[in-house]
Amino acid sequence: MKKFTYFILLLISFTTVGYAQGFSLHGAVTDYESGKGLPDVNITAIENNTVALTAIDGSFSFAKLTGTQCKLRFEKLGYRPVVLAVAASEASAAIKVQMHPATLSFGEVTVSSTRYNELMKETPISLEVIDRNQISNSSALGITEALQHQPGLALVRDGLWGEDINIRGLSRQNVVTLIDGNRVETASNHAASLSLIDVADIDHVEVIKGGVSSLYGTGATGGVVSISTKKGAFTDKFLVSGSVISGYNSVNNGVSGYTSLSASSNSWFARLSIAQREGENAYTPDGTLPNSHFRDNNYAGSFGYKIADNHQVVFDYQRYAGYDIGIPGGKTFPAAAIARYPLTTREMYNLEYKVQNLLPGMANASLKAFKQEIYRGVETVVTTPAQTAVATPYATHKTYGFQLNTDWVTGADYHLTAGIDVWQREYAGFRVQKITTATTYKEIGSYPVPNSKYGSGGVYAQQEMSFFDKKLKLNVGARYDLIHITNDDAIYPVYATQNGLPLSFPASTVALQSFYSSTHDDRSWSANFGAIYKLFPEIDAVFNAAHAFRSPVLEERFQFIQNGGANSPTYLGNPNLSPEKGNFFDLGVRVYKPEFTVKVTGFYNFFTDLVMDSQIGTLLYQKTNIGEARIYGAEVAGEVSPLKNTIVYANAAYTRGEDTKNHAALGQIAPCNGEIGAKYNVSNTATVDLAMVFFSTQNNYAADEARTPGYTLYNLYASSRELDFMALHVKLSAGFENIFNKSYRNHFSTYRSAIKSEPGRNAFVKIEIHW
Repeated sequence: MKKFTYFILLLISFTTVGYAQGFSLHGAVTDYESGKGLPDVNITAIENNTVALTAIDGSFSFAKLTGTQCKLRFEKLGYRPVVLAVAASEASAAIKVQMHPATLSFGEVTVSSTRYNELMKETPISLEVIDRNQISNSSALGITEALQHQPGLALVRDGLWGEDINIRGLSRQNVVTLIDGNRVETASNHAASLSLIDVADIDHVEVIKGGVSSLYGTGATGGVVSISTKKGAFTDKFLVSGSVISGYNSVNNGVSGYTSLSASSNSWFARLSIAQREGENAYTPDGTLPNSHFRDNNYAGSFGYKIADNHQVVFDYQRYAGYDIGIPGGKTFPAAAIARYPLTTREMYNLEYKVQNLLPGMANASLKAFKQEIYRGVETVVTTPAQTAVATPYATHKTYGFQLNTDWVTGADYHLTAGIDVWQREYAGFRVQKITTATTYKEIGSYPVPNSKYGSGGVYAQQEMSFFDKKLKLNVGARYDLIHITNDDAIYPVYATQNGLPLSFPASTVALQSFYSSTHDDRSWSANFGAIYKLFPEIDAVFNAAHAFRSPVLEERFQFIQNGGANSPTYLGNPNLSPEKGNFFDLGVRVYKPEFTVKVTGFYNFFTDLVMDSQIGTLLYQKTNIGEARIYGAEVAGEVSPLKNTIVYANAAYTRGEDTKNHAALGQIAPCNGEIGAKYNVSNTATVDLAMVFFSTQNNYAADEARTPGYTLYNLYASSRELDFMALHVKLSAGFENIFNKSYRNHFSTYRSAIKSEPGRNAFVKIEIHW
């Protein structure tokens, strides 16, 4: 502890001595056609690998850039990127940049989920990005609804509110979820980790497809979902801005409201936001989906302060709360159960210290600490002619983390990222079951999971290199992790009574459903190698290979889930599980031409010891390792502009999963699916988007799954450009989803009621006002 304290004091001491010499820049970005300031333009100082964002009036500023010249790259979805070289001698004058609307913008997006900032098209890792404009133009209730139209990504749904994402055949525990770089660690038997944030407060989302344990450690065998929320930004002058967003969805009479207020100057910024949503039971072509209502709210705030030109500290706070949320799906609930979340919350504190150009070659360094606490309380009621069983499990999931990330630019062709990532999850929960018959009242107290801790610490490094005048780009990374897991005794039951008298259980039942205190340690390494080779000036060949791992989580090791009476299914953990390991290979071609863009990717992933549920009795399931498995497939995406103001786009994905040891199909694999659509820009004032979404029949399914028929849906979207009313900027969005009210079933849906179909025709409208 003393060594750690000395290290922190040493790092902070750099704030008062040895500042790197450099120059500052400021300016504004405007729309070429209207002359208005462009907000939310992403600006990268390339040599310094530093990023700024324009304010609502288009203004921006950089402090303490090194060297005698700096190249700035300006990017915004729907506009042609601009690269501008600025000499230090010109820094005193304000920079004025005009951006032209673009027909195509594929790949011209800066991403940071690779641990540093780079263009999406310049990373060999397969990833998808959606930004705040794509989110605002949709009716998405949760972020997965907005992501599901990207190739290789599929919506996992346990209800209208509860949703997660499937990435190339892996989901839940195999996907790391980050909010502002901080892990969201919670139970995943019910889809919810991506539901604990309001979409209106999201700036953009990056999804890495495939194993990236070398960047993010255990759990990332399926991929990473990195959510970045809206933040404040430093501005060249004092500025106050705000926004109001309101929307309505007809499919569930859902209403939403969002308000934010920001203030900023060149040395500080502050931002507050409040969001609230409410929805009734959803309409489907086959009737109302029972128990699919919800109500929630979200509060967020951020504050940033420049200690010096190249030193800043940022504090973030977020609190989400959901009330009386219906749960119509979830395989761990009995078929006849009425389940709900009376209350679920997520609270996050994040403190980050950032410094630029602290040492020669060190472009950026950040030191952050965070705490994220998630509370989930569940109530299930199962009523039969013989009895009524009520279960009320609840748990608190606390995650504490510390991250040190450094970004080194050691030459025009060399870039190194290295750091330390330490986090610990603490679980505490309990469950009470009350079973009532005509003559008896039984009450049982037990632990759904023992009180336990899961700690992980890792060091990582990733080197990027360019050769042959940047024709070949290589990316090599590695990580080593130590994982330590402890659990307390959880002897079943903690107490049990029948009509007020002690109740005993057979020894076999107690032994099967009890876990004793233990310690488990895992040590693992992971690595990745990526390459981009320019076959021609606008055509790249891409290859990526990785070795990843995942140490089973607390629920997989220790869970005892029985959310009903004696005739309900029981799901048990397995303390003796082995870590999952996987080898991942991607090979593809990317074409970036002014008139069209295309991405084609094939992937082959081989796994050992995948963790799955195995049936060991009539109503008894236990986690087990599958010896060997493989998941492979292909993805294609592209867009073309055949006519002025028109874009035609399409994507498709095929995934196949096989248990190679038992010669059986893997579960949770999406059928072949895709989307074809066209966008038309109406006189530069509005965009109309007509899309067809298709899913083929899923005939390759696991023994505990069902065949899913294929289906086709049609969606229509329209959105205006920002309209000016004095100092207000107004944007309208509207549309129809599932226009022909098609009845269909999502392959990943777990609805338990007689209604199995997804929501029907939805008309939505949304208005945004910014100032």
